[in-house]
Amino acid sequence: MPANETMIRSILLPITSGALLLPHSALVEIISERDIRPVDNTPDWVLGEIEWANEVLPVLSLDTAIKSQVSSVPKRSRLIVLAFLSEHSQYKYLAIRAAGVPRLALLKPDSLKSKPMLGVSPTFIDFYGTLNEQTVIVPNMLELEANISQQVESVLA
Repeated sequence: MPANETMIRSILLPITSGALLLPHSALVEIISERDIRPVDNTPDWVLGEIEWANEVLPVLSLDTAIKSQVSSVPKRSRLIVLAFLSEHSQYKYLAIRAAGVPRLALLKPDSLKSKPMLGVSPTFIDFYGTLNEQTVIVPNMLELEANISQQVESVLA
């Protein structure tokens, strides 16, 4: 690989419908699945809340949010803690249910190939395509956070 070639340190977070592709810096911690406290009157993609490091975190199912799968607990599920990008929320972090352990991916900017979004909702997706023949989804985290702030926090107020 030429020394001047740009490589982006990323993580692939396995979900039932493929893998979320996120910047490596987004990952805060990987934790085991634990009791999720339901929150009434929230969208079906908000599984509830957990306590972690003296914080309350909403737990999301991206499979459900993009309408690709009905949310069920995968056998090897993990909760992936990510920092909120927006500062306009009561939450500092959120957790996404994963179907396994994330793995590091070094990718070149031209290594992603887009594909049609058949059967998935584009609402929370910035990019949908493939990386080395694997389906990858780049979630629109700001849109997810805005929806959490708008829908979940109004219920808790």
